[in-house]
This record gives sequence, structure tokens and C-alpha cells, in this order.
Amino acid sequence: MSTEPSAGPESSGNSAPDRVEALKLEYEYVRRENLRLRDGRASLTRQLGPLPISAAIVAGLVTGFTSKVPGNVLLWIALSLFGVLVLISILYSTMKPYRVLRREKEAGFPRSTHSPVLWYENAIALEEAIYGDPSDGKGLRVRLPTPNVKSLQEGYDRERTGLFIVQGLFALVIVLLILSRVT
Repeated sequence: MSTEPSAGPESSGNSAPDRVEALKLEYEYVRRENLRLRDGRASLTRQLGPLPISAAIVAGLVTGFTSKVPGNVLLWIALSLFGVLVLISILYSTMKPYRVLRREKEAGFPRSTHSPVLWYENAIALEEAIYGDPSDGKGLRVRLPTPNVKSLQEGYDRERTGLFIVQGLFALVIVLLILSRVT
């Protein structure tokens, strides 16, 4: 099902006010989807920040209660992985935020004030350009952080991958810290 409005009068004979109302409904739908995805991406971003801090607190507590820090290999591996966790979190936070994506896309979609139909058609096209197409790429490479994110959906997919990587490293750091304490 296409979400793009058809050009010209409808074959069913709908009037211009009906067309404007249909475009208004379509615009509201597309806008809500963008806001939903933007909120989802913001949620992922908020989770990427506290995980390294939590790992640092746990690492500090464990090292504070460990008597043999210099010779404890598991502890040093855990601390190295903590450094990688922080680096990955920082790399994923360098991706373009929504406001930058929107500003870049708005330049290509002039707002028409001559007609409500043209305004809604341009606004819908703008929102769809910001949202972007679903990623068809497979593998980790297409999910790595890049500052050149082209759409909201791409940014969400990449940040979601980053969150999973950071969560996995966080769990591994905790396990290694516990093992370093009990061995």
C-alpha cells in the first residue's frame, strides 16, 4: 500500500476539500510514525550513556575489595573491556541527531503556501524522507556507528545495535569482575 498521495483529481470524484482532508490525515499518520521512531531512538541513546557509568561503579567497587590487583588477569581483562565499552558508547553517540537530519532534509522540500494540497504533499514527502527506507543490508558492518546517518530509521537501527553491543560488554565485564574477585 503506497502512502504517497496521487497527483491530480481522484478518480472517485472527491472534491478539493476532501483531498486536503485526506492529505491532512496522511500527514498526521506519517508525522506520528516519525515521532514514534524519534522517541525510540532517544530511548536508545539515553540507555547508551548510563551503562558505562554503571560498569565503572562496579569496577571501582570490585577493585576496592580486591587485594591482588596487579596479578589479577581477569580484572585487567574486565577493565580493558570496560575501556572498549566506553569507546563504543562514545562512537555511537557521534551519529547525527534528529534535528540535524530534519534540517538537512528540509532544504530539499520547499513549503508551498499557495495551496493546502501542495503544502501537505511536500510535508508528507519531507516526513517520509526523514523517516527513510528500511535497511536491507545484513551483517554488523551496516550497523556500525557513522556520523553520516541518512535517515531516522537508519540511526535507530545503528543505535539499537550499539546498545546490544554495549549491554553484552557490560554483562561480560560484570562476569569477569565477579570471577576476578572469587578466584
